[in-house]
Parts: sequence; structure tokens; C-alpha cells
Amino acid sequence: MQDILFRPRLHPLRKIPSLDEGEQRRLYQAIQQELQNATDLGGLIYERDLYNQPGRFQQFQVGYREGKPCPVCGSIIVKIRTSSTSSYICPTCQT
Repeated sequence: MQDILFRPRLHPLRKIPSLDEGEQRRLYQAIQQELQNATDLGGLIYERDLYNQPGRFQQFQVGYREGKPCPVCGSIIVKIRTSSTSSYICPTCQT
């Protein structure tokens, strides 16, 4: 989820009605790209397929990278509380 929102530079606490058409389009494209990438790699590394083989998807841009630099601007990735879970964001890129 974190990288899906990072691609179009959206903050996870943004409300859907606040997104303009361009942001909605970029979000839709990011969802498709990230899910296709995960599917192509057989799922996340901690998931298993029907043959008990682990997925190969493990490259995250901001997800689970707290304290590391953003791949776009170099700002430090932070972990924030989003409802009942946490999200990792770049505080500079994601508004």
C-alpha cells in the first residue's frame, strides 16, 4: 500500500474526494502497476503460492524503509499512524 501511494505522491491520510482527476488517474495507474509487479513476481517474499514457493517481490520504494532516504528526494522515510495500522511515507514527496 505504501508504494502504491508513493508513486503518485499522495499522502495516506488524504481523503478520496480531495483528489483531482489527475491524482485519481495517477493513483489508478499506480494500483495497476504495483499489483502487476507483485503478481509477476509471485507475490510478496513472505507469501507462498499453491506450490508452497515464496514470492519474489521485496523491493519497496518507501514501504518498511523507515529511517532510510527517499529514492526521489533523499528525505528520510518516516512511519506514521494511519487508523489502526502504520504507513511509511516520504514527508517531502507525499502531500
